[in-house]
Amino acid sequence: MGRLAELLEPSRLKRSAAALIVILVVTLGALAMRATIDVEAARHEVEAALGTLTGRPIRLQGSSSVRILPWPSVRYFDVTLSDTERTFARMGELDADLDVAALLLGRLRPTEILLARPEILVTGDLPLPSVATIAAWLARLGTTSIVVEKGRIAFAGSSGEEILDGVDARVSWPRPSANVVARAAFRWRGESVTVEAETPSPATLLAAGSGPLGLRLGSGPLRLGLAGTGGLLSQTRFQGTVDIDVSDAARFARWTGRPRVPDLLAGRLRLDARAAVDATGATLPTVRVELAGNKGEGALTWRWDQPRSRLAGTIAFTDLDLASDRRRPFASGWRALPLGGDEPGPDFDLRLSTPTLRLPGAVLTRVAAALHIADGRLHAEIGNAEYLDRPLSLVVRGRLDRDGLQAQVRGTGEDLPLAPLSALVDVPGLEGGRASAAIEAETHCADLGACLPGLGGRLSVEARAVTVTGASPFADISRFR
Repeated sequence: MGRLAELLEPSRLKRSAAALIVILVVTLGALAMRATIDVEAARHEVEAALGTLTGRPIRLQGSSSVRILPWPSVRYFDVTLSDTERTFARMGELDADLDVAALLLGRLRPTEILLARPEILVTGDLPLPSVATIAAWLARLGTTSIVVEKGRIAFAGSSGEEILDGVDARVSWPRPSANVVARAAFRWRGESVTVEAETPSPATLLAAGSGPLGLRLGSGPLRLGLAGTGGLLSQTRFQGTVDIDVSDAARFARWTGRPRVPDLLAGRLRLDARAAVDATGATLPTVRVELAGNKGEGALTWRWDQPRSRLAGTIAFTDLDLASDRRRPFASGWRALPLGGDEPGPDFDLRLSTPTLRLPGAVLTRVAAALHIADGRLHAEIGNAEYLDRPLSLVVRGRLDRDGLQAQVRGTGEDLPLAPLSALVDVPGLEGGRASAAIEAETHCADLGACLPGLGGRLSVEARAVTVTGASPFADISRFR
């Protein structure tokens, strides 16, 4: 054993010496590399990277230090970021990891920039970038990752301030040919939100090419998913699938403030579609919708290449229930839905059909309806429907302006049984007979709930074989002559 130990001893000494030499070389290399890192040059590189990311000239201020291990980096403390006009971000720490290969060639290039506990202010006076501006920004973008830890972002505009708290985010582009990937988690208006997005590389986008595109947003009241291919300058901006799931419409409205009418929608709302998007609009050739349990299928198009956007399409429901509490997609706030106003909304050309439409107190069958709104003119029509197995029709034509809706209403019902009608309108005493009715009236209303009470005009009724018993069959119809 003694002989073996004597033979092994030189090998141990050699390994120890080699380890010491490696440590010495690394230390000397680190000291040499540290000496080659110009803090001010690194500051300018970080400013350029952040300026490219934001599209604005950035000035970074704060004390600094250089760190070599475990990775060469420059760290700044008590940082402020400003442009030519204002300070828009403050943070406790900014850490920029440097590219070792670039350092060996005598250059400084940040590979990852970490913003620790930043407080960022985004003002609403910045114009929306054009496609050409975005393309120029992508051309300058370098393969740098931006990381935000425990940030706070405030968006200040004319309507107030919106705040994202607890922001943890990463935007990474590891290689020129790789996709740009962004992930973020934050809290907004009391709800936790996660976002994941993926786009083709800037080189692919600038070559008018296309690549994988994806977006996933998750929160309590809303889940949104897009998956497909597309490009910023390609003819088809996006082609793939769209899935929008509002698990609780009332909670979504309280969270986002949309729609602006309180308690307008209720229940679960979902849209699942295939979509193709170009510079002029979106086409959804296959659409599946669910409104509080009412399911339908159809096709939609949305155009935004005109001064007023336009939504058109057809939806066929298997059954549409607007009466029961469980399946009614509208809450009590529908009465306050404004009509007209100073800011005109989009145009519509929609068609709806369903074998059964359940309304409070009545059931219509074989319903085909249409809604057309263009340039402030409204045309709504139930051109084909049946009530108690007898045909009905209703047409509303009018104009939407800043004072609301001014419309003419015309409707007809043929050979209707009187007994069920008397129960519907609460007129006692009619136990038999049939009637045909026609109405020609006008209404002027600022919101949807005021249209029916504001109705006035002519109602004509032709009754046959009427059986009257009990109380008086007359009701208050003083608004008609």
